[in-house]
Amino acid sequence: MRVELDKLVEVVDGRLVKDERPEKDIISTVSTDSRAVQTGDLFFALSGENFNGHDFVAKAVESGAQAIVVSQDVDASSVAVVRVDDTLVALGKLAAWWRKENSDIPVVAVVGSSGKTTTKEMASEILTRYFNTLSTKGNFNNLVGLPQTMFGLQASHEAVVLELGMNVPDENRRLMEIAQPDCVVLTNINHAHIGMFESVRAHYEAEAEPILHASPKSLLIINADDPLSVQAYNEFGKGRRVWRYSVDSEADFFAEDIHPARPFGYSFTLKNKAGDSADVSLKIFGRHNVSNAVAAAAVAAFYGVDLENVAEQLNMFRPRYNRSEIEELDGAFIVKDYYNAIPAAVISALKSLDDLDVRGRRLAVLGDMMELGEHEQDFHEQVAEAAATSGLTKLYTIGERGVMISNRARQVGMDAVHFSDMETLAAELKQELKQGDLLFIKGSRSLRLERLYELLKSPVTVS
Repeated sequence: MRVELDKLVEVVDGRLVKDERPEKDIISTVSTDSRAVQTGDLFFALSGENFNGHDFVAKAVESGAQAIVVSQDVDASSVAVVRVDDTLVALGKLAAWWRKENSDIPVVAVVGSSGKTTTKEMASEILTRYFNTLSTKGNFNNLVGLPQTMFGLQASHEAVVLELGMNVPDENRRLMEIAQPDCVVLTNINHAHIGMFESVRAHYEAEAEPILHASPKSLLIINADDPLSVQAYNEFGKGRRVWRYSVDSEADFFAEDIHPARPFGYSFTLKNKAGDSADVSLKIFGRHNVSNAVAAAAVAAFYGVDLENVAEQLNMFRPRYNRSEIEELDGAFIVKDYYNAIPAAVISALKSLDDLDVRGRRLAVLGDMMELGEHEQDFHEQVAEAAATSGLTKLYTIGERGVMISNRARQVGMDAVHFSDMETLAAELKQELKQGDLLFIKGSRSLRLERLYELLKSPVTVS
C-alpha cells in the first residue's frame, strides 16, 4: 500500500494534530501491533476489552513508526499524529479506500458459519497455480485482520480470495464494505456464535448480511444443500447472478459418486452444469470437505479455471492449521480437528468417522463449544447423542461444558468419561491407545487442544 499523509487524513476522516517527521515519506506499511512496528510504518492504536493500543504508542515510535492514528491524546514526538473518533473504524476506512484504488482486481469473499477456511485454502491453492494470488492468512478474517490482508494488495495481483469471519451483529456488513467483493461464497448458515445474538433470527440475518450487501453486479455462489443459505439467497439476493453447488443433487457445480478412499479421504467426480467432469481424490478427513472442494471449484471457475485443472490441484491439497488433519502416532491415527468447534461441524465430523479405514477402535476427545448462549446445554447434548451413534468405542471429554457431553452420552448408554485437566487425560490416552486405533480430537479454540496432541507425543507424568 502507498498513501500520502494528507490523503490518509482525508480517507480516515481524521484531523492532523501534528507532523514532526524529519522525512516526509510515503506510508507503505500499516501495523496494529507495536511489537511488529518497523521503521516507516503507520501505527493504528486500537483498543479492546483487555488492552489499549494508546499505551503502546511510545513503543511504536521507538521502533520507528513515522505516523500514528489515535483516538485520544498521546505524548509523541518526531512523528505525524492523526486523531480520529474510532481507530478500528479508521483502519477499515483506509483498507476500503485501498481496495477501491485496486478495483480492477477481482475479489472473492468466502463467508458462512463453517467451512470458510478450508474452502478459502482450497480455492487459493488452485488459483495460485495459475495467477498471482492474494489470500487471507491464518485467521486474519475480522475487522483487524481483513484490513491487514487488504493492505498487501498490489497492482500485480490477479486474484484475491478473502475469508470474512463474524461473531457479533453488523460485523459482516463492515467486512463487506472493506472487501467489496466481486463474488461471494456462502458455505452455510448454522449456529456458530449464536449466543452473541438476541435471537435466532438476528443471528441468521447477520450471517446473511454478505448476500444483502453484495454489489448488484457480484456473483453469488450458494450451497444448495444448506436450507438457510438457500433461504438467504431467496430473501436477500433474489434476481442476482447466482451459481449453486451441491453434493446431494445436480447444480451448477456438484459432486457425484462420492466414496471413502483408503485409508482416508474421498474420491468423487466433479461436474458442472455445462457437462464437464473430472475425477478427484481428496486426501482430507470429513465428508463435509467434499462440499468445500466443490465450492472451491466454483471459485476457480469464476477466474476461468476448468475442472480438469481444478481436480489436479485438489488431488494435491493437504489440510493444515489443525483442521481435518490426520497424523500417525505410534501406530495410532490422530484426527487433529481442533482449531475450533461449532455444533453442526462436530456432528458432521462424527458422522464421518466411519469413513476412515482403521482396523482398531474409534475413540474421541470432545470439548467445549463456545458462544452458544442459552442454547449451550441443548447443543452439547445433541453432540453427545451424535457421538453415541457414531460407532465410537469410548468418549473422553474435557472443559467446563464438555461435562455436558459426557453426562448425556452416559445417559444414552455410551462409555464416556470426563477429565478436568489435560495432563491426566493425556496420561490416560497414552495408556489406552493401541496400534490401529483412531483418536478424533475436537473442541473450542479456547481449550487449546493442540496441547493434548503435544502431550501425547511426550512422556507424561501425573503427580
